[in-house]
Amino acid sequence: MIPSGRCLLAVPLTDHHTPLERQARAAREQGADLLELRLDRLDPVAVAAALPVLRDLPLLLTVRERDEGGDWQGLPARKLDLLERFAPYAAWVDVELALWERSDEVRDWCANLVAQSGTRPRLIMSWHDFREPDPAATGRMAATQARLEQVLERMRVTPAEAEKLVCYAADVQESLAALAVTRGERPRIVLAMGPAGLPSRVLTAGRGGLLTFAKVHGAGSAPGQPDLDELRDVYRIAHLTARTPVLGVIGWPVTHSLSPWIHNRALAEQGRAGVYLPLAVAPHAEALDTVLEELLRGDRFPVRGCSVTLPHKTGVLAWLEAHDQHVSEGAAACGAVNTLVRVPEGWRGENSDVLGVQAALAEAGWRADGPITLLGAGGVARAVLAALGSEAARVTIFNRTRSRAEELSSAFGCVAGAWSDRGAARGSLLVNCTSIGMYPRADELPLPAESIGQHGTVFDTIYTPARTQLLRVAEGAGCRTASGLTMFVAQAEQQYRWWFGQGPPRGSYRRTLSGGVSPGANA
Repeated sequence: MIPSGRCLLAVPLTDHHTPLERQARAAREQGADLLELRLDRLDPVAVAAALPVLRDLPLLLTVRERDEGGDWQGLPARKLDLLERFAPYAAWVDVELALWERSDEVRDWCANLVAQSGTRPRLIMSWHDFREPDPAATGRMAATQARLEQVLERMRVTPAEAEKLVCYAADVQESLAALAVTRGERPRIVLAMGPAGLPSRVLTAGRGGLLTFAKVHGAGSAPGQPDLDELRDVYRIAHLTARTPVLGVIGWPVTHSLSPWIHNRALAEQGRAGVYLPLAVAPHAEALDTVLEELLRGDRFPVRGCSVTLPHKTGVLAWLEAHDQHVSEGAAACGAVNTLVRVPEGWRGENSDVLGVQAALAEAGWRADGPITLLGAGGVARAVLAALGSEAARVTIFNRTRSRAEELSSAFGCVAGAWSDRGAARGSLLVNCTSIGMYPRADELPLPAESIGQHGTVFDTIYTPARTQLLRVAEGAGCRTASGLTMFVAQAEQQYRWWFGQGPPRGSYRRTLSGGVSPGANA
């Protein structure tokens, strides 16, 4: 029996190396509502033998064509024979729109299936586009939505009882386009693939989506497919509605971010409605403007607030100013916004990085007693300089683009140096505000290893990994160290206070991080 009135959790079975019975039991134990039998990748004999266990959950039959991401290359007649063989045991059958359009035999079979009375599987008409868009292309969200609507128009003449459309996401724009067309006259499954497609896989549950896919074993059936327990426990997909407050982290990249894990856990511990998502936004102004206009205008998504990370902190500040939205004194002093907060009059830009910097330096026991070396000239660097206050005059900024270092040094009364000279710097404090050494390139150093010990304290603002290569080398050289993880927790707790008027459960973020959350787990 298929549950009605909510988005179903479907688990594709594609691994022919693991017994199907084991895969099916794992899916059932983790809360799956439906099993998709990918008959293009499975042995029909093994499927037939496993049917007594497989039928514990409703079944969706799929024989995916090669040009739509599957392994099937046989004739339509053979495909129909395979579907016919297992149809008596299934709740749904998937047939590609392109195959239906070019094959009279497939059209007749689909028409006969739908015309049958009594118990029989229902027909899903599907369309998949695995082409990866160019993140630098402009107008992608509108173009993707128009393309999806064109496909839906083609599907109108089919006997489909549900419609499935899947495209690839370059950034969150494709997810937003998919969500915009999720509701229709017939049930729909509209999803975006790839790491940037995760918001579509989660938020479809609150926008009338028929089902969403998740894996319990192996690589799944499409890029970016999340683990079932992630959808169930982290994003609490069963509780999502159209009114659930949405939050997220805007950045590029964001698959490394631990923010979804800590904020969603805090929401769950407080029993508070809300879901926090990674929102990948390509690193150019048009992408940021498009996403902010879509997310923050308020008529499609109940966005409560957002974190903002590299490289968009200054871009979000500029967007707020251009739209006559409020920017706090702290954010204005930093010249960067790391938090968006919904307020009655619109949006407010805040910056909690200063508090995070102060917490990390205090934990390390750093005292201002000499020159300071700062690597990088972005939003985090601005927050560090703001936190240093009068000590900013002792800072030398090194950035690969020297003009940006000169611009920042002029704003804070410090000095700009050539990136090639950073290894010669020495003093009381070294702060890395670049992304060098961040997951997945965690073995990199932002300056020569032999130069690191020339500083009394080393502070790496990166928090994935928590103990970076820079900090390991610094500890080996006898330096005090300040962790980006401490900064991350302190600034994230302040963000939560701004969004909800009270802090997260005491110690929640530290407990979540100590539980073994790994970067990239939500990729």
